[in-house]
Amino acid sequence: MDRKAIGIDLGMVYSSVAVFQHGKIEVIPNKQSNRKTPSYFAFTNNERLIGDAAKNQAALNPTNTIFDAQRLLGHKFDDPTVQVDMRTIEEGVFEVKSTAGDIYLSGEDFDKRMVAHFVQEFIKLNDSLFYSTLETVERALRDARMDKTSIHEILFIGGSTRIPQIQKLLQDFFNGKELMKVISSDEAAVYGAAVQAAIQAGDKSEEIKDLLLLDVTPISLYKKEEKIQCDRIEAKNLLESYCFNMMEKINDTKSDDKININVKKTIDAIENILYATKEEFECKLRELETICSLAMMKIYHTEDRTEKISKALSDDITGE
Repeated sequence: MDRKAIGIDLGMVYSSVAVFQHGKIEVIPNKQSNRKTPSYFAFTNNERLIGDAAKNQAALNPTNTIFDAQRLLGHKFDDPTVQVDMRTIEEGVFEVKSTAGDIYLSGEDFDKRMVAHFVQEFIKLNDSLFYSTLETVERALRDARMDKTSIHEILFIGGSTRIPQIQKLLQDFFNGKELMKVISSDEAAVYGAAVQAAIQAGDKSEEIKDLLLLDVTPISLYKKEEKIQCDRIEAKNLLESYCFNMMEKINDTKSDDKININVKKTIDAIENILYATKEEFECKLRELETICSLAMMKIYHTEDRTEKISKALSDDITGE
């Protein structure tokens, strides 16, 4: 059976699906024969709606209608809605030299400002957003250690790139270089996803057999993941330290089985936990502290009473 892999472009406003087959990329139309589908999802009491059907009922069912999902995912994984990549292409090898992005800048931002003000004020109103795009381009060039004169082609991806002011700003920035318009800006991302999916699936077609993509990890994603891991390890170490301190106290006191059991269970659990989060370790620490504190108070209270009784008996015997 001939296996096929598809590429998906989960866009902020529209999504597309494509496949590499018969030596070329084909965008797969939806049930309505459209090559792109609104990025809307909705739930009713009776059914689940996707695309145009979900978008059309959004005003009547706002609570159960989901859109802008990419922005929500972006806040979690640091995936930018505006992204600039610097790539080199040589003898079939596609290498990403750098990538820069802004998760707080997208076509939705432009739309919201347009709705809030008159259309004729569009260029003046969005001037800061337009120039934010240039800042992202400049950062990508710096990270790739490339000069704008070394750029051979400029490929636009996404609906916002159709805005004339953005096109003019970037064309002027690159000294009047013509923008590549061979591929539809709405379908460029899904074209690339389809080719990459075919390569990953082992497609040996002549057109892509020698292609290779060398990507980079955005530094913002790396730093965020690094901090998450450091916080997680610190929380894990605190829990382990507390457990071993309690083990020492258990050996020095006549502790009850409740402390023994809970501490040993926690130690065993820590050794087998691979994917626990910082919050889960902290929650377990608070839970164990409560159990141990109550039990140790009971132990010390009992020992204190025993010591007082022994002293009283001793005083009675000696007549003191």
